[in-house]
Amino acid sequence: THPDTVYVSLQATTEYGCVDKDSVLLKVYGPYAVLNFHHDTLCKSEPFTVSLSDTANIVAVKGTFGDGNTFSYVPYTYAYSSTGMMNVDINLYSDETHQCGLTLHDSMYVEEVNAYFSVRDTNGDTAHCSPLTVTYIDSSQGADTWNWILGDGEFYAGKEPSEHTYYNEQVSDSVYYITLMVRDSNDCADTVTHPIIVFGKPSITPPDNQFLCRGDSVQLL
Repeated sequence: THPDTVYVSLQATTEYGCVDKDSVLLKVYGPYAVLNFHHDTLCKSEPFTVSLSDTANIVAVKGTFGDGNTFSYVPYTYAYSSTGMMNVDINLYSDETHQCGLTLHDSMYVEEVNAYFSVRDTNGDTAHCSPLTVTYIDSSQGADTWNWILGDGEFYAGKEPSEHTYYNEQVSDSVYYITLMVRDSNDCADTVTHPIIVFGKPSITPPDNQFLCRGDSVQLL
């Protein structure tokens, strides 16, 4: 309840039916506030803000996030770097001696999803001559949806794309960056990118003089 001045009335009756009444004026001290956040689930590294409303008589705040970290003022924005059940406790005080206090509490589960995949050709390589046909192996943890950017303008939605072939008709090497984006049922997300290299073709330069006599030598570059 809010700190306030209240009247408390008492009526007493004896076994013989005698009645008496009295009242007393009480001054209720202490802080008051409403905790403004409530999360059943949070994603690891997802910022959230602890704030209060309808506050009264607060001169000091001492809070804990349940992972060893603390805070001493609100609003306070924080993000968990670990996972598991976390208990947020906020102790409010109306004087510096901490004689009158109020504790607010909330708990939440912090989870994470990890994106991971490997990509290899039939020889287990990530770099090869054109055409390079590869397979994708998803090893993500906690994922419910998968979205792939294959690096050559192609996309795929699903756990693992089928075999895919990359080409390079140039002399220089081509690098394709393959990106996997995953999410879980609570919209926690993670992204990872791996490159593959398709080697360039050799350069052949014909001789300037293409008219030769029998026995002449020629150098091809």
